[in-house]
Amino acid sequence: MVHLYLMPITGKGSSRLDPRVPKYRQDLGAIWQMMDYGNCPVCLVASNLDEFSHAAVISYADVWAWPENFQNNRSVVGEDSVFAFRNRLEQWNIPGMWIRPSDTWLEVAHGIGTMFQFMQRFSAVSSNADPFDGVTLSTPFEHYPSSLKHFLVEAATSMGFDTAGISGNSDLRTALKCLGDQWADGPLHIGGLTL
Repeated sequence: MVHLYLMPITGKGSSRLDPRVPKYRQDLGAIWQMMDYGNCPVCLVASNLDEFSHAAVISYADVWAWPENFQNNRSVVGEDSVFAFRNRLEQWNIPGMWIRPSDTWLEVAHGIGTMFQFMQRFSAVSSNADPFDGVTLSTPFEHYPSSLKHFLVEAATSMGFDTAGISGNSDLRTALKCLGDQWADGPLHIGGLTL
């Protein structure tokens, strides 16, 4: 069964000897696919694993696994998981406060994936600048460093996104979610999964 995980990335990607890869790639089997959060050290990973290998991956404290068959069964995040999941995302500078207990895991995976896609564009236009250099998700956009603000707006406009909602005192968390929401409604694909 193909599983979806959120986990750290290791490596800088500066050479073939130091590739950016999922931290626990040794447990992911021979075939896996990752979607990184731009230059940030976290990724979504899809891998077709048996139950034994899946158990090994989820045994790590810094891995979050989506429920099995989440894309088909329409299971919701629920009250039991929402706070822990939001906190995990926010620890990795991924906006998470938008997630409600009634959201399906598929909706959440799609929302996160769109922000990951946007941050990949940010990394491309900024030559891999750290988007969180000296700031947090709570930093008001007006206090976001001007060079990073320029890259964020350039990435958004290069994708045809409206930047009107990311000015003034809205925080970086709101700006990133606003930009991710402008991704086309079409699905994202990763490792055999459709988000």
